[in-house]
Amino acid sequence: MPAARFAAILLLVVLLISTAACNGGGGEPTAVPTLGPLGCAPDRDATQAAIDAYHARYNEWPTADGEPGDMDWDKLVPEFLPYIPKTDSKCKWGVDGNPEGDACLQNRC
Repeated sequence: MPAARFAAILLLVVLLISTAACNGGGGEPTAVPTLGPLGCAPDRDATQAAIDAYHARYNEWPTADGEPGDMDWDKLVPEFLPYIPKTDSKCKWGVDGNPEGDACLQNRC
């Protein structure tokens, strides 16, 4: 019984952390994580690496105006990322405003 209670609490903590992982800021949409079959972790990690590389080179975010918001894939693909993640068609990846620069999902998948 204690193991089941611990597992339930651990699951709740993971869900709370993942929900808070992509808070929108400064008028940006509040982003939410996906819990699809494989989750969003592989796409998030690849997208985050591309966002970081783009920002290091151009000192702005890969969005229409360089500020946090909806991802402009033309700025990332193919130089920084070889493909647009499949999850973008339903989830809309973006650059978060809080914490600034984090890859986040703007829609629940």
